[in-house]
Amino acid sequence: MAKSLTLIEQHPAVWRGNQSPSLLAKRVPTCIADLDTALSGGFPEWGVIRIRARQGTGELSFLKHLVGQKPADKLITFINAPGHILAPWLKNLGVEPIHCWLIDTTDEFSKWSAEESIRSGACHCVFLWVNNLSPKQARRLQVATEQHHCQVIIYEALSCSRRALPIPLDLSLYATEEGLKVDIHKQQGGWAKDDIYFSFSYTPNNQKLHDMMGRYGSSVTAASTLRG
Repeated sequence: MAKSLTLIEQHPAVWRGNQSPSLLAKRVPTCIADLDTALSGGFPEWGVIRIRARQGTGELSFLKHLVGQKPADKLITFINAPGHILAPWLKNLGVEPIHCWLIDTTDEFSKWSAEESIRSGACHCVFLWVNNLSPKQARRLQVATEQHHCQVIIYEALSCSRRALPIPLDLSLYATEEGLKVDIHKQQGGWAKDDIYFSFSYTPNNQKLHDMMGRYGSSVTAASTLRG
């Protein structure tokens, strides 16, 4: 029995919760200091990551530093994105739109599309919006990412019941008055951690409009003072 357990523990697909992060996949910083500290340096360079969030809370924009680190010879795939992936947003991150695939398909074929994108060997990162991923489907994606060194971000609605998945990183994202909050439910090589707060600026935002209104308001006040 002991020998059998040793063989199981040596399998690359098996990991322990207290396994040293140095023995795992390379970490990619998110450039959010508190989050990177809690994640022992950042997101895994490859593997499946689930982010549970409400649509429109900045669930994609807060990963802009990860998107911008795409290797020049690799592609990014967006599958069933709920909104438009705009070319100016991509270019602002240093990513050419021609290096991105946008796939709009049925929920059934979205998982197949994700797996085929991974196994093509052409993708650096796959973003998949889906609400009913089973543990078996998650495991297939995880094995494919390990074989082809690809990263998969799964977006799931907070309104869906959360089920355990065999993946390296599981997060929830919430909007707050100051920015965003992240809860880490599970991470390979680390511990769960709740209430990681950080400021966040939406892209695009209304800052220019606020600046213009501020200047306009100041000029009106000055003119009124002079006339008075």
